[in-house]
Amino acid sequence: MAEGLKLSEFDAITFDFYGTIVNWEPEILSFLRQWTQSQRCVVADNTLLEMYDRLRQPIQLQRPAWLYPEVLKRTLDSMALELECRLTQEVRLEFGGIAATHRAFPDTCIRTKTVFPKETGMVMGFRKTRMLCCALGFCFLSLNHSAAQPQSDTVVSAAISPDFLVDLSAVDWIHGSDNCERLLSDSAYQEWQQVQYQAQSFVFRQNKCSHYEGPFVYLFIGQEKALLIDSGATIDGGAKLLELIRRITDLPLVVAHSHGHGDHRLGDDAFKGQQDVSVVGIGGSAVTNYFGFSNWPNEPLAFDLGGRLITLLPIPGHNDDDIAYYDELTNVLVTGDTLYPGRLYVKDWPEYGKSIERLANWVSEKSVSLVLGTHIEMSAVPNVDYPIGTTFQPNEHQLPLSVNDINILRAKMAELESPARTALGSFIIWPN
Repeated sequence: MAEGLKLSEFDAITFDFYGTIVNWEPEILSFLRQWTQSQRCVVADNTLLEMYDRLRQPIQLQRPAWLYPEVLKRTLDSMALELECRLTQEVRLEFGGIAATHRAFPDTCIRTKTVFPKETGMVMGFRKTRMLCCALGFCFLSLNHSAAQPQSDTVVSAAISPDFLVDLSAVDWIHGSDNCERLLSDSAYQEWQQVQYQAQSFVFRQNKCSHYEGPFVYLFIGQEKALLIDSGATIDGGAKLLELIRRITDLPLVVAHSHGHGDHRLGDDAFKGQQDVSVVGIGGSAVTNYFGFSNWPNEPLAFDLGGRLITLLPIPGHNDDDIAYYDELTNVLVTGDTLYPGRLYVKDWPEYGKSIERLANWVSEKSVSLVLGTHIEMSAVPNVDYPIGTTFQPNEHQLPLSVNDINILRAKMAELESPARTALGSFIIWPN
């Protein structure tokens, strides 16, 4: 407790005792063990608990006001997806119900009784009040308001942590197969690899056996809506991607694009017509009209997801509607096909040069942590790319590039007097 704190100043005091007084591990572990064994997805106990805790955290961050039974069900959804283990609705509901049966630790000094009414759960929100909230032995203060009023439907917004969970330079991405026909016939075929690199940020890669382009897709989640950058290279892949995303978030979703080429938007049809989903059109005019650019392509624009700003900078040249997306929270910059570890196809040489100059000037004022493109075509050997159409890339270049790569590209574009194919280590300028 903070020194000198006057409890009389508060209208209410709340305590989160779930992880300190309630012994949750035995029943959750017992349930998970029985479920995985029944589906022949046998996993070590410590791995099950670690996975449960890791997948639970972003779910609670996404909607802090969710009742714990709902958190349990959604965590189990994520575990089933990661383990590729069958999950029925009956099992989901049963897992959500075990929250009411957790027992206290044997040495708990205060007897507690956890009660979950059927509909409302154990959470009561307070509006317009000054509250002292204690969790895991630490106390923190909320904003100072007046008069407490119970509200069963109060939604609490939580700040989103920028901390990275995964080193994207070390991820072993799915990279196709030397026998795609056999792989595609496997019932366990993985259409998309999903990597959560931050609490509310995801990268997906489509299997190169589904399409040789093997595009990367990005999902950024705010407190009010989510932004998906690209939808994949196949129609069927789009449907599977939608399923994955709806397991992560049910917030309103905006499907935008790094640019309008087919390998980045063929999955759009699966999203069109879905509830709470908006699909941005392709082409400079459609993009300008949707987001409201006032000076395309010269000025950036901020897009608010609710507590999370994504800044969009037009960078045409590869196509006429290329956009770079900068996440102000994690300092990640998505550059689409304009810059990635591969062949940088340039459709409009003068426009591409201007865009790279504009991009370099813009990021010089940012704290960019990673530059992420939408393909990998380079091998781990400098200047050596995989041939066009390759469906098996066992020795790929890492996905992330850096601001230094932007500056290298800028300098070379300024140096070249005319379009010329030029290898620069991690990428190759490739005029069309």
